[in-house]
Amino acid sequence: MPRTDQEFWDLRESRLEFAPEQWDAYYPSMAQWLLHDNPEIRSCAMERLCMAVFWAEHSNVLSSERNQEAQVSRLAWLVALVESAQLVHADMVNMFLGELRYKGNTQPYSQALLNWFDALCAQPLRGVDIELVQGLRVLHESADEAWPVRAEKWISLLDDPSDHVRSCAAYRLGCDYDEDNLNPSDEEVMRLVSAKEIERPGIAGPLWAERHMGDWPPHINLWMLDLLERRNGSAPKQALFNDIDFYLHELCSNSPEQVRRMVRGGFFDLALMTATEHDHPVPGMKPVLQELAACAHASVARAARLRLDRLDSAP
Repeated sequence: MPRTDQEFWDLRESRLEFAPEQWDAYYPSMAQWLLHDNPEIRSCAMERLCMAVFWAEHSNVLSSERNQEAQVSRLAWLVALVESAQLVHADMVNMFLGELRYKGNTQPYSQALLNWFDALCAQPLRGVDIELVQGLRVLHESADEAWPVRAEKWISLLDDPSDHVRSCAAYRLGCDYDEDNLNPSDEEVMRLVSAKEIERPGIAGPLWAERHMGDWPPHINLWMLDLLERRNGSAPKQALFNDIDFYLHELCSNSPEQVRRMVRGGFFDLALMTATEHDHPVPGMKPVLQELAACAHASVARAARLRLDRLDSAP
């Protein structure tokens, strides 16, 4: 084992740009830190290993020249390493699963991971979040079928007992949508998700996760506000996706009236976050902040007063 933690932090700063023979030295040097007592070091080591295996090692090789057998072999080494570390620290597989939200969902990795997910579900390891495994399986499944076939599959999972599976299915519905195929149409999918979100929250946010960086339809903030007000409670905490409140605090940040609507609905924390999204003054937002500063929720009122003080003292 290394002598000091500083050795890890120095290694972590290494640029993942090595000659082929250097990778064989880098991997065991980083892998040993998965057994460290400090969970932060273990987590950072896991991130670096996943970045190396899934992206960095083969990033400078033309796709047509990549050795898929070598890529799969490297992944098999990493999976075996994680499973071995799990015997020492029961959080290692879950750490690895957390890295797979954005990694490993293309070939040649995805099929190997799907096989591993199936094995985990059949024979779970101690401490492993099987619902997270099942959700990741949805994310890594092929998108080769026609849109109606994919949509039927994801829609069928919107009622799954697992919140992870439901959210991943909603995400696939949102990001796999085929604009040239209207069966089902985007509007039909949103109506279906709306009804299910009201009954059992937690899928409207994932549905919109892949689209929020694009052009917003003018009605989307009103759609989300309506769901926020009508749904049966709050969405469960998600390991992989944001809820609609994440998008609402950005979408409504220039609309005092929509922030007031949040206040009327009792969503004081969201209203505060939305009203204070911008550093610059938003026209018409100061009276809303004054309402929040006078509300009965002490932490919200205090934060609103601090923002008002900043606005009043600004040149």
